[in-house]
Amino acid sequence: MNYLVVPSSLEIVYMVLFLFITTLMYRRAIPISGKKIEGDVIYSWTLGYAERVSLQTINILLLLVILISSTISRMHATYLILFTVISLTPLLVPIKFTMTKSGIGQNGKGFMRWTSLAGFNIRGNKILLYPVNSRKSIPLIYSSSQKQNILAYLNRYIKKKKRYGT
Repeated sequence: MNYLVVPSSLEIVYMVLFLFITTLMYRRAIPISGKKIEGDVIYSWTLGYAERVSLQTINILLLLVILISSTISRMHATYLILFTVISLTPLLVPIKFTMTKSGIGQNGKGFMRWTSLAGFNIRGNKILLYPVNSRKSIPLIYSSSQKQNILAYLNRYIKKKKRYGT
Protein backbone atom coordinates (compact mmCIF):
# COMPACT_ATOMS: atom_id res chain seq x y z
CA MET A 1 0.00 0.00 0.00
CA ASN A 2 1.17 3.48 -0.81
CA TYR A 3 0.66 5.71 2.27
CA LEU A 4 2.47 8.73 0.89
CA VAL A 5 0.25 10.92 -1.23
CA VAL A 6 1.68 13.71 -3.36
CA PRO A 7 0.45 16.99 -1.81
CA SER A 8 -1.64 19.42 -3.83
CA SER A 9 -0.62 23.06 -4.15
CA LEU A 10 -3.12 24.08 -1.44
CA GLU A 11 -1.69 21.45 0.92
CA ILE A 12 1.80 22.82 0.26
CA VAL A 13 0.56 26.29 1.26
CA TYR A 14 -0.80 24.88 4.53
CA MET A 15 2.48 23.05 5.17
CA VAL A 16 4.42 26.29 4.68
CA LEU A 17 2.04 28.06 7.10
CA PHE A 18 2.48 25.29 9.69
CA LEU A 19 6.27 25.55 9.39
CA PHE A 20 6.18 29.35 9.60
CA ILE A 21 4.13 29.32 12.82
CA THR A 22 6.38 26.59 14.25
CA THR A 23 9.42 28.74 13.50
CA LEU A 24 7.82 31.69 15.31
CA MET A 25 7.08 29.48 18.31
CA TYR A 26 10.68 28.22 18.46
CA ARG A 27 11.92 31.80 18.11
CA ARG A 28 9.92 32.81 21.17
CA ALA A 29 11.06 29.77 23.17
CA ILE A 30 14.75 29.93 22.24
CA PRO A 31 16.36 33.35 21.80
CA ILE A 32 18.62 32.98 18.77
CA SER A 33 20.45 36.25 19.16
CA GLY A 34 21.21 38.52 22.04
CA LYS A 35 23.79 38.99 24.73
CA LYS A 36 24.77 36.15 27.01
CA ILE A 37 23.81 36.47 30.65
CA GLU A 38 26.27 38.56 32.68
CA GLY A 39 26.80 38.83 36.42
CA ASP A 40 26.05 36.71 39.46
CA VAL A 41 22.73 34.89 39.39
CA ILE A 42 20.38 36.11 42.11
CA TYR A 43 17.15 34.37 41.06
CA SER A 44 15.99 32.06 38.28
CA TRP A 45 12.84 30.15 37.43
CA THR A 46 11.77 27.65 34.81
CA LEU A 47 8.33 27.84 33.23
CA GLY A 48 5.99 24.90 33.60
CA TYR A 49 3.94 23.57 30.71
CA ALA A 50 0.94 25.82 31.46
CA GLU A 51 3.14 28.94 31.50
CA ARG A 52 4.79 27.94 28.20
CA VAL A 53 1.34 27.53 26.64
CA SER A 54 0.28 30.98 27.88
CA LEU A 55 3.42 32.45 26.29
CA GLN A 56 2.45 30.88 22.95
CA THR A 57 -1.32 31.57 23.03
CA ILE A 58 -1.48 33.63 19.83
CA ASN A 59 0.62 31.12 17.90
CA ILE A 60 -1.53 28.22 19.13
CA LEU A 61 -4.67 30.06 18.01
CA LEU A 62 -3.10 30.62 14.58
CA LEU A 63 -2.29 26.91 14.39
CA LEU A 64 -5.89 26.12 15.27
CA VAL A 65 -7.19 28.36 12.46
CA ILE A 66 -4.81 26.73 9.97
CA LEU A 67 -5.78 23.29 11.25
CA ILE A 68 -9.50 23.98 10.84
CA SER A 69 -9.12 25.50 7.38
CA SER A 70 -6.88 22.67 6.20
CA THR A 71 -9.40 20.14 7.50
CA ILE A 72 -12.23 21.91 5.67
CA SER A 73 -10.18 21.86 2.47
CA ARG A 74 -9.71 18.10 2.98
CA MET A 75 -5.97 18.02 3.50
CA HIS A 76 -4.68 14.46 3.63
CA ALA A 77 -4.81 13.14 7.22
CA THR A 78 -1.18 11.95 7.19
CA TYR A 79 0.10 15.46 6.54
CA LEU A 80 -2.38 16.98 8.97
CA ILE A 81 -1.29 14.76 11.86
CA LEU A 82 2.41 15.09 11.03
CA PHE A 83 2.40 18.88 10.88
CA THR A 84 0.19 19.26 13.94
CA VAL A 85 2.61 17.18 16.02
CA ILE A 86 5.64 19.04 14.63
CA SER A 87 3.98 22.41 15.26
CA LEU A 88 3.37 21.68 18.93
CA THR A 89 6.94 20.56 19.72
CA PRO A 90 8.09 24.09 20.73
CA LEU A 91 5.88 23.71 23.82
CA LEU A 92 8.27 20.99 25.00
CA VAL A 93 11.28 23.35 25.02
CA PRO A 94 12.06 24.42 28.60
CA ILE A 95 12.12 28.17 29.15
CA LYS A 96 14.24 29.54 31.99
CA PHE A 97 14.44 33.17 33.09
CA THR A 98 17.51 34.29 35.03
CA MET A 99 17.96 37.49 37.04
CA THR A 100 21.46 38.69 37.83
CA LYS A 101 22.80 41.78 39.53
CA SER A 102 23.36 43.21 36.04
CA GLY A 103 20.04 42.38 34.37
CA ILE A 104 17.65 39.66 33.22
CA GLY A 105 17.83 37.02 30.45
CA GLN A 106 15.98 34.07 28.98
CA ASN A 107 17.52 30.63 28.27
CA GLY A 108 21.07 31.91 28.60
CA LYS A 109 20.60 34.67 26.00
CA GLY A 110 18.35 37.62 25.34
CA PHE A 111 20.01 39.48 28.22
CA MET A 112 18.85 43.00 29.10
CA ARG A 113 20.64 45.23 31.58
CA TRP A 114 18.59 46.81 34.35
CA THR A 115 19.65 50.24 33.07
CA SER A 116 18.00 49.53 29.71
CA LEU A 117 14.57 49.02 31.32
CA ALA A 118 12.23 51.99 31.80
CA GLY A 119 9.72 50.17 33.96
CA PHE A 120 7.27 47.31 34.24
CA ASN A 121 3.56 46.53 34.46
CA ILE A 122 1.75 43.57 36.02
CA ARG A 123 -0.92 41.91 33.85
CA GLY A 124 -2.43 38.68 35.15
CA ASN A 125 0.26 36.01 35.38
CA LYS A 126 2.87 38.05 33.53
CA ILE A 127 4.99 41.10 34.10
CA LEU A 128 5.63 43.30 31.08
CA LEU A 129 9.09 44.88 31.01
CA TYR A 130 9.43 48.11 29.03
CA PRO A 131 12.81 48.89 27.45
CA VAL A 132 14.00 52.52 27.52
CA ASN A 133 14.11 53.07 23.75
CA SER A 134 11.15 50.94 22.68
CA ARG A 135 7.38 50.81 23.04
CA LYS A 136 7.37 47.01 22.70
CA SER A 137 7.05 45.18 26.00
CA ILE A 138 8.86 41.99 26.95
CA PRO A 139 6.74 39.48 28.89
CA LEU A 140 7.97 37.69 31.99
CA ILE A 141 5.75 34.70 32.70
CA TYR A 142 5.75 33.16 36.19
CA SER A 143 3.71 30.95 38.48
CA SER A 144 1.80 32.60 41.33
CA SER A 145 4.25 31.25 43.93
CA GLN A 146 7.15 33.15 42.29
CA LYS A 147 5.42 36.53 41.95
CA GLN A 148 6.62 38.07 45.24
CA ASN A 149 10.27 37.10 44.69
CA ILE A 150 10.29 38.45 41.15
CA LEU A 151 8.60 41.73 42.16
CA ALA A 152 11.06 42.20 45.02
CA TYR A 153 14.00 42.03 42.62
CA LEU A 154 12.30 44.23 40.01
CA ASN A 155 11.51 46.86 42.66
CA ARG A 156 15.12 46.72 43.86
CA TYR A 157 16.73 47.12 40.43
CA ILE A 158 14.18 49.34 38.67
CA LYS A 159 13.25 51.49 41.71
CA LYS A 160 14.30 54.90 40.33
CA LYS A 161 12.42 54.47 37.08
CA LYS A 162 8.83 55.17 36.20
CA ARG A 163 6.50 52.19 36.56
CA TYR A 164 3.60 51.64 34.20
CA GLY A 165 0.69 50.72 36.41
CA THR A 166 1.21 48.10 39.19
